[in-house]
Amino acid sequence: MLHLLEVDAARGRAIADQLLGHCVTFCNDLRMHHLREDGAYTAIQKTHPGLAPALDRLRREHETVSRALLDLDALLQGGGDLDAVREKFERVAAGLEEHFAYEEANLLPELRGSGVPAAPVTPSG
Repeated sequence: MLHLLEVDAARGRAIADQLLGHCVTFCNDLRMHHLREDGAYTAIQKTHPGLAPALDRLRREHETVSRALLDLDALLQGGGDLDAVREKFERVAAGLEEHFAYEEANLLPELRGSGVPAAPVTPSG
């Protein structure tokens, strides 16, 4: 019986290690994406100064996302309990969905030339 518990523990650790590997890759890729976007926002702001408030908000959100991803990574590195990891992951995912919705609603119409933003997306809760 002890052997079965050891096998289950090893499987659990292997799954956690896989999750950690995927998270590290995703988190690094997302941080690089946001760094590139921040650079693009500088150019966009020069040609579309009316977007400055939205671009400023998106830059601030990039910083918030980066901190949240670092916190999630620390939880995974530290072997955080599953409930804490799940809760942090769900908060990060919800924040990213909100961020992407705001970005699309507030930047795309102007960049596509319609100049009419979609209904503003505001933070929930």
